[in-house]
Amino acid sequence: PAYGMAPQGPMPTTVLRVANMLSPAELANPAEVEEIRREAMGACGAHGQVQAAVIPTSGPAAGVVFVKFADVRAAQAAAQALGGKTFDGRMLQTSFAP
Repeated sequence: PAYGMAPQGPMPTTVLRVANMLSPAELANPAEVEEIRREAMGACGAHGQVQAAVIPTSGPAAGVVFVKFADVRAAQAAAQALGGKTFDGRMLQTSFAP
């Protein structure tokens, strides 16, 4: 896998969007969603202070992990570290949410 891929999307913000962390089966299981939310917080917390992590289970953003950081630099560092990394056989895609 290509680690450290540049994030796609708009200018950096404090909210990192991580796609491909959940399979459809995991998304249908609330316990799996919570476990992956905690894993995302832990992985992102290595790059700076995480204020929150949310995973919508319905709508157009269903299954996307949104992680709110205290500052943009931490979000950028996490985006660089996670973008292109493989998680449970899926390549993560990072971008910033407005």
